[in-house]
Amino acid sequence: NAIQRTQIVELEGPSEFFEDLLNKLSISDSIEELSICVFDGMTVRHTLPDTLLAEHRAPRLRKLSLEYIAIRATSPLLSCIHLTTLVLVYVGIPSKYSIRDLFNVLQLLQELCVLRLKFVVRPPDEKNNDTYDGLTTLSMPCLELVVLYDTPQTCSALVCHLCTPSRARLEVTCFLYAPEECYIVDMVLPIFQRSRPW
Repeated sequence: NAIQRTQIVELEGPSEFFEDLLNKLSISDSIEELSICVFDGMTVRHTLPDTLLAEHRAPRLRKLSLEYIAIRATSPLLSCIHLTTLVLVYVGIPSKYSIRDLFNVLQLLQELCVLRLKFVVRPPDEKNNDTYDGLTTLSMPCLELVVLYDTPQTCSALVCHLCTPSRARLEVTCFLYAPEECYIVDMVLPIFQRSRPW
């Protein structure tokens, strides 16, 4: 059933909790905030169905936070042009976006103020012509905070190709290994973390 007239929806729980729920759930167009967090370690077992939104619309959606659940780059949720906050945390290895997929999403979100990404972009793959070369700068005029957790190469590509206002803060933590390659927390090395106008 649709969650009618609900403005804020927060769903948290283990993977089993979401087994049937995601296919039965539909969100009404009155939603303003949607947060879904699946507690299942580093394993991502669920993908948000495109049918989650009633009539594929969420005109009032301002905040979208998804942790350890996959979402297609073409999902209607990621084309809600009035989003002001987007949080994507570890969308799963097969579901990671190319950097171009991510930029295609971001260019629709011109009202975005807060962007938090953690292991969302897949590494470049020269064999499939999926590299960071030739990226154009993406203007994000409303961004106030960008928080990135990823490999140095991915963080560098994102930072170098996002054009933000001078008031924007940048917090970057670079990891030498993506979590699918190394599960040892002690191996994670923050390269730099800073705030600056850029």
